[in-house]
Amino acid sequence: LGATTCVAKVEPCTPGQKRDSNGACVPCDAGEYSPSGHECKPCRASSYSNLVSGSTSCTDCPTGRYGTASQSKGSLDAACTMCPQGKFVNVQGATECFRCTPGSSCDVPGMNSSSLCPVGRYTDTQQQLTCSGCPSGRYQNSTGSAKCLFCGAGTYNDQTGSDSSLACLSCVPGKYASQAGTVDCQLCGKDTYTAEPGQSNCTNCAAGMTTENATATSLGAVSYTHLRAHETLRY
Repeated sequence: LGATTCVAKVEPCTPGQKRDSNGACVPCDAGEYSPSGHECKPCRASSYSNLVSGSTSCTDCPTGRYGTASQSKGSLDAACTMCPQGKFVNVQGATECFRCTPGSSCDVPGMNSSSLCPVGRYTDTQQQLTCSGCPSGRYQNSTGSAKCLFCGAGTYNDQTGSDSSLACLSCVPGKYASQAGTVDCQLCGKDTYTAEPGQSNCTNCAAGMTTENATATSLGAVSYTHLRAHETLRY
């Protein structure tokens, strides 16, 4: 429809302001902004404005904090909540925080990045507050690891939190470790032996020979019984 009358032209207010019901320019309230001076708009989620003189724009929540649409936008603390322990956020204006990934931890609120696990420690699930020391039988020589490495067969490690493969010690002669990740080596059983360190299994004695005890380390430490005279001969 065509206009039937003319009205006075309304000039915009200064940016950061709006006109009230009486036509006067007044500053936007906290939590609002006015880029052109025509009207005040509410700040979007995860942003805020707190200038008493009126804001021309809103400020995004900083890293380590997030905001939702239902929160007040009148101040940093009202609009932006710190990420809880176990989470972080590394972008501004976020509406949620990210879970700390395996291999890292988030031990305090408001983190803007996760902390990588140091050598000798790990996390294998998300949202962990601290990294755990590698269990005995294992080690980890890299940062940011989600698991620890097994000591190889023939070795053992009875310590926790090991950060080097040097913590994996060779089984001494007379003992063995058949599986990786062993905490202690096993004694060779009767009629078996190991003559060298770092063995994953024991060797059977030759026919007619036996070990004198379960810690025999070489053929020179075994004996056999002469079947006819029932004599025990040593080699």
